[in-house]
Order: sequence, then structure tokens, then C-alpha cells
Amino acid sequence: MHRSINSALVGLCIVPCIARAQQCPPNLASDDYTIAEVATNRATCHAYALRRRIENYQVAWNHATCKVETAAEHQWLVDTFLSGPGEHQRILWLNGNDRAVEGQWVWWQYDGTFTPFAFTAWQAGEPSNEGGCVMTDFPNPPHPIDEDYLAMNWHWVKGLPGAVLGAWADLPPYGRRAENGGDCINDPLEPNYWSIIESDRSYFVDGWSFYNQSIVLGASAELEVTLVGTVPLTYRWKTKDGAAIVDGVQASGAVMTGATTNTLSLQNVTVAENTHFFLEVTSPCDVTEILVPLSVRTQDGCNFIDFNRDGLYPDTADIDSLMCVFAGGVCGCEEPTWCDSIDFNNDGLFPDTLDIDAFLSVFSGGPCLR
Repeated sequence: MHRSINSALVGLCIVPCIARAQQCPPNLASDDYTIAEVATNRATCHAYALRRRIENYQVAWNHATCKVETAAEHQWLVDTFLSGPGEHQRILWLNGNDRAVEGQWVWWQYDGTFTPFAFTAWQAGEPSNEGGCVMTDFPNPPHPIDEDYLAMNWHWVKGLPGAVLGAWADLPPYGRRAENGGDCINDPLEPNYWSIIESDRSYFVDGWSFYNQSIVLGASAELEVTLVGTVPLTYRWKTKDGAAIVDGVQASGAVMTGATTNTLSLQNVTVAENTHFFLEVTSPCDVTEILVPLSVRTQDGCNFIDFNRDGLYPDTADIDSLMCVFAGGVCGCEEPTWCDSIDFNNDGLFPDTLDIDAFLSVFSGGPCLR
């Protein structure tokens, strides 16, 4: 069973990882893409989504993240995304390519590594490398492109003899092709193209509305994380130290409710909440955690000077952390997920040397500079 997604869920982008132990689930919030369906494969405990650009059906080959390593995974994709009414007319981009070395097909990983194919489902006669063409995308000079990218079901949609539902074919990027090797043209089948996006978890995250939320001392906040999948999920909010949060008044004086839901509500926020929380998510096949940061700022607009969120301030380690992050490094030059935003004065401009001036001013007991 798969789930249709309403128009509010548009697109997907990969954001810096803010999860513990595992790679982040892809994010489903973007104005550039539309999502057709989401489904979770309980055998692999991975969620999958079909997406494409709103303004261009030919979803870029390098936006697909799905790799297929077994016959069972391939059959699940066919059964889930190609076997329903009208679905057999879809062409689905996968993550494989032989761009580096012709004929050596690999799965591309976000860490820059490549994994050779251990399983294939090629249509008879594929890969053929026969549909290359010459790109004339001004202002670039004309240049040839080959069939270096992997898609499912192209032969079936073309209605070619002997086509097998879901079988693989090599295609040029973006679906452009010219059968005679001439100038690239848009494939007339462009409305049929989709990319398959794969999460390493049983769900996707719908939006980063919780990311780097900043509130004024003493105010209220809601940390909401919306997850999309087709398996039941349960939730447990935890402190940055991993202790389970219980509804009610906390030791800091703040009031928290919703500890076993996907939304943690906070009232009377104190300096102690200038930190991050973990949302533990349990499904029938995995237990994962998502790191959710919260910035608490003073009435004059600046964040607190505990930039590295270690509970120690004033502390010169916070200065070191700020300079590391400002220069493009990681928090404290060690841990990339714990620091506050470099927009210290919350004026919406960053990176901005005024944030350094504002931090040093507050650090020395002065006012927030904006």
C-alpha cells in the first residue's frame, strides 16, 4: 500500500545532517518539486518517494537517490510504483550511472563514494549507449552526452517489442535524446519522468520548520516535526543528554507538554532551553532520533552567548566555536551539530561581521548590535 501526498508536500532537498547515529532522512519541503506518492518498504525499513520538478517533468538524473541492490527491492518498486492504475506509464530515474567509466555501472553515494552494481534488471539489449546526442545549451559550446544514467520502465512506456515492466535502460541526463545522434531534443515522454528518492529510514521529514527556531526568553514555543511514511510511528522527546522528557514543570522552571507526540510545547522558556532536543521515533522496523535545536534570545534581539550550547557561559570556547563556524568550519572545530546560528543578532544577514561584533559586545557585558 502506498500513500498519496497532498499539494502541501512539494519537493525534496538534502540538508546538513542534524540526526544522531544515522544519516538524515531527506526533507520533503521545497517549492521546486512535487511529490506524487510515498511508501515504506518494511523489508528494508526505507521510505521511498516519487518526485519531479514542477516546471520540468524531466527530473534531473542526479536528484534520484534510490539504489536497488536485490531482486526483492526491484520487485517491490515495480509492485509499489508501477503496478497501479495508470502507473505503468511512469519512467523512474534511479541513482545508478556509468559516467566515470563507460560500462562500469555504480551507485553514487552522498559521501562521494561509489558502489558497483551487485544486482541488475536490464531490459534485453541494454545498456546500449545508443541514444546519445549533442547538447547545444547556450552559452556552453556544443558537447556530446551519452546514455550514462539509469531509469526504469523506459522500454515499456515506449511500447517497444519485448518490453518488461520496470526493466532498466541507460538514458542521457534529463531525458534528452536524439535517436540519430544529432542535436539533443526533449523526450516527448517528458510528462512520464519521475525520480525515486530513498530515505535511509522508514519515513521522510516534511519540512524543517523546527530548524534553528529562535524565541525570546520567557516566551512559548512549539517544536513540531512532521514525518511522512506508511508505517505507524510513536514518539518520545528527550533532552540533549538523552533523558526522557515528562510533561509538566521542568527543573529549569519551563513547562513542557506533548512529550510523546511529534510536537513538544514549551512555556516560560529559560536559558536552560537554549539547547537542542532529540525526538526519538519508533516504527515497526527501526528506532531513530532527530536532533531539534532551539535558540533562546534576549529581549534586545541577540542570542545567548552559549554559542556551542554546552551550558557553560561566558566561556572563551564559545568564541572559538563562533569563529570556526563563521569561517566555514564545524562547531568548536569538532562537532557540527551543536552550535547556535551564526546570525547571532537575528537580523537575517549572515555570514556578517556584525554578528561577530554583536557577540563580542554581549560577551563583554555590552548591548546587542544590530
